[in-house]
Amino acid sequence: MHLLYEEGGDIKVATVQSASGSGDTESWQATSLSGKKIKLKAKEVWLRFEKPEPQALMDEANILSKEIDLQFLWDCAPDEEFGLVDVAQEYFGSQASIPQQTGLAIALQGAPVFFRRKGRGRFQRAPLEQLQAGLAALERKQKELEQQLAWQQELVAGVFPEVLKSQANQLLFSPDKNTSAYKALIAACTESGESPAQLMIRCGAIDSPLQYHQGMFLKAHFPQGATHDPSLAVDQAGLDAAISELPLAEVTAFSIDDSGTTEIDDALSVTALDGGGHRIGIHIAAPGLVIAKDDALDRVARTRMSTVYFPGDKITMLPDTVIAQFSLDEGAARPALSIYVDIDAAGVVDKETLQLRAEMVPMGSNLRLENLEHLVTEESLADESSGYAYRHELSVLWNAAKLLHAGRQEQRVSNGLRAEILGTVDPNALARDFHFQIQEHDGQERVEISPRQRGSILDTIVAEWMIYCNSASGKLLADHGLP
Repeated sequence: MHLLYEEGGDIKVATVQSASGSGDTESWQATSLSGKKIKLKAKEVWLRFEKPEPQALMDEANILSKEIDLQFLWDCAPDEEFGLVDVAQEYFGSQASIPQQTGLAIALQGAPVFFRRKGRGRFQRAPLEQLQAGLAALERKQKELEQQLAWQQELVAGVFPEVLKSQANQLLFSPDKNTSAYKALIAACTESGESPAQLMIRCGAIDSPLQYHQGMFLKAHFPQGATHDPSLAVDQAGLDAAISELPLAEVTAFSIDDSGTTEIDDALSVTALDGGGHRIGIHIAAPGLVIAKDDALDRVARTRMSTVYFPGDKITMLPDTVIAQFSLDEGAARPALSIYVDIDAAGVVDKETLQLRAEMVPMGSNLRLENLEHLVTEESLADESSGYAYRHELSVLWNAAKLLHAGRQEQRVSNGLRAEILGTVDPNALARDFHFQIQEHDGQERVEISPRQRGSILDTIVAEWMIYCNSASGKLLADHGLP
């Protein structure tokens, strides 16, 4: 004998091996089609039959289940609860076969929109309102599947659907995996053997691998977007009020940066003193003059902490309008926080001359490493006939920088650390740094990588004087009890 039963929502058949009890307490030891040994109780069994054989029955029943008109079945079913055998006789006639009854069981079990399950082998038809709502949902689902398939076919063909273009970045970087658009994209990738990024580049939804990598970076580090709120600005009246009483420095300062740096935040100046010494100025851009604790600019600056530089672009810490007001651009006096210290003719720093003040600093030039670095050598600095700008100032800064470096190395050694080599690094490290730029050639963006000597004179000048600036300003803060 064979038994029809339900397990996990599926209709199954098992063959009886032994039986015990009788009536409502009867139970069977049986073997399922998969070979699993199971125990079934009378209340769990839907049908008992001798023929056909289980596998043949299920094959025929699955075919019959797909042919059943569920709407007609719903129309025929009574309002009250009914059993499988009752509705089978109503639908197929009084001589409904075991395959027909089994096919109907599969259809009823798989049609919750039409029929509610009320127990093992018992059902009740859904109310009309519920049926109509369920059918509408099924229709929507079918349309979504059809739309998903259409999008999938377009994507595989290399066409990005017009209606999805506004969602391209979201699909790639922050997708809702339950949407038809995302499912279509993943299905298309599976079919084409591409990653989502590769497929979207091929379809023109994103321009290049660069856009993809930048998008991934923004997703990780700027999930709310990298652009600044347009309201974050300092009006001219506010700027004028902040700088109106700042004195004008009696120096001409210059900055040293690569050509990709457009936010000039530090500069240097050299002023001759009587007796052969010089006063060195280290000038730091001072947007803090217009930023109050916990105001909007303060919050965004604290959140970002720094400008993000990468080849071809950048993400600024402060809005462009504020940068333009405070960047130490050449040709005008710019607000800055200046540290001054005197050095003697040999380049030795006189720590007792340290000064710190806010002022307007006249900016003479923004020097660029690419244009100057190859010209600045020990020999050219000593040669008064060398024709490049600020040779004398750079010579003074270089001589003092070497002494600053030597003093730091003495301190490192006394602390048990290895001394750092001045200038070109040791042979176990890379001998060169590299400068990365993105240039457009014939409409295509290309990465250009150019080598530059690590530990150059200009590198050392900037590094040593900025290290001194940090150390000196920290000491001043400590001396005055400031955190």
